[in-house]
Amino acid sequence: KKPKYELVRDLFVFCCFTGLSYCELYNLSDDNIRTYFDDHEWIHISRQKTTVLSEVQLLDIPKMIYEKYKGMGEGGKIFPVPKYRAILGTIKKIMKLCGIEKEVTWHIGRHTMATTVCLSNNVPIETVSSILGHK
Repeated sequence: KKPKYELVRDLFVFCCFTGLSYCELYNLSDDNIRTYFDDHEWIHISRQKTTVLSEVQLLDIPKMIYEKYKGMGEGGKIFPVPKYRAILGTIKKIMKLCGIEKEVTWHIGRHTMATTVCLSNNVPIETVSSILGHK
């Protein structure tokens, strides 16, 4: 019910579906969102750690989150992303409220995208590697 918790939850879920790191989410702007020949919106981004070009389709859930917060970030950024330490503290509070005892970090969102969203749906490992920006 707290707006701050809702924002952090939404941002974490967005990363679970896109595989973006915290820094990539923080810097995401409308310039990174493109519509291609298939009429779907895609995130077009150079991964911060590896500088590898990555393209990730905005599925229904991340698209709803994108549209909910679009333009709320400062300086042309899409999301109003809190500082990293604050966001981690909020995630821990959310997990506690939900009764989840597992240690959750932002990086787990990338793992969730790779395993639950991609590999569990038969996306080839080479494609997952490309989406995540691995060399």
